[in-house]
Amino acid sequence: MPTADIVTLAEAVKDRIQTGSYSQSVNVVRAWARRLELPELAELQVTVSPGLVATESSASVRSMSAHQYPMVVAIHRQIGDPNKPDEADALALLTEQIADRLLRWAPENFRWLSIEYPGMPNLSALQTNVWEAFITVTYQGWRE
Repeated sequence: MPTADIVTLAEAVKDRIQTGSYSQSVNVVRAWARRLELPELAELQVTVSPGLVATESSASVRSMSAHQYPMVVAIHRQIGDPNKPDEADALALLTEQIADRLLRWAPENFRWLSIEYPGMPNLSALQTNVWEAFITVTYQGWRE
């Protein structure tokens, strides 16, 4: 699994999200792994990271192997009171908008395979009221 393909794909996914029109402004960061501190979560954080697992298809077409590349879009933000739904509703809408932007889209030399995201986000178990939602989009690339 060539690293250049992963970086190219992650950058394209980041750019696709960044250039979308959403209910609130987003600033997307591409990272292999991102550790966020609680003060940073006062602002919306959107991160695109390559998934840790990529698979190579056992079938080949004209001596080419198909590689699957999962990309994970992480959406984080601290919310005030999870019992008051306004902030959570807005973040749920944003998550859906980002997923819609990636639905059936793929950059050049890749093919869109699937998208998964939970209907319900996680709220941090540490009583910090951090919204976190994850969208996983899987693409297929071909290499000689």
